[in-house]
Amino acid sequence: MQNISHENEVLYTNLLIRVKNKMDRQTINLYLNNFRRLFSRYLKSNVGIQTTTYPFGEGAIMIIELGFGIPTKEEIRSNSNDLQEAMRRTNLFEHPDASQEIPGTTIVLSANKIVILKTSDETQWTEDAIVEDIDKIIVSIKKRRQNHGREN
Repeated sequence: MQNISHENEVLYTNLLIRVKNKMDRQTINLYLNNFRRLFSRYLKSNVGIQTTTYPFGEGAIMIIELGFGIPTKEEIRSNSNDLQEAMRRTNLFEHPDASQEIPGTTIVLSANKIVILKTSDETQWTEDAIVEDIDKIIVSIKKRRQNHGREN
């Protein structure tokens, strides 16, 4: 049996940890394809969906932008080391370094963007989870409309 030096063993272990901590692109693609398919029933026919995803070791941040006449497009950026780095890379969060963990799924609505933060827990990426996410988005949009109607 071949002896592995301590230095090589550490390098191999670090590589395994990095590979293990990467969010799987296939999982992200499947989620986004199913999200578009299920969410499109709520959109007018000429509304496009563009997504930019920032994967990190324990999950991903997906920015879903809606717009009239924009082509449907999907981009998955390179992996970030952690949530804070991914948040910085989006340029959407004021204090990314103060962020701790994501409790499963967090959804933020902002103008024409939907920002979804997810952990790598496989139960967060199923079709049932997508349906729950879309339901939360629709309920939130309806509440906003009701509140906006009261202000006028």
